[in-house]
Amino acid sequence: MIVSKIREGVYKVTDEKGVWIARRTFANNSNKSYWCGWECDAESKTSDSNSWGVNFPTFKALKEFSNNY
Repeated sequence: MIVSKIREGVYKVTDEKGVWIARRTFANNSNKSYWCGWECDAESKTSDSNSWGVNFPTFKALKEFSNNY
């Protein structure tokens, strides 16, 4: 797994299954953040249609999930 930082809280990840974007997102009603994954190769291409539809409290947990996704 190769992780490349795009900017603070946004990473491009390349693994044996392909390329995906990891991004820290903040909840609308609080300052609490969570991590999500998108099946694309650039942050500008993230959308509801390519979101993995799950969120994680840490980037580490998201990366562990990606191994089984």
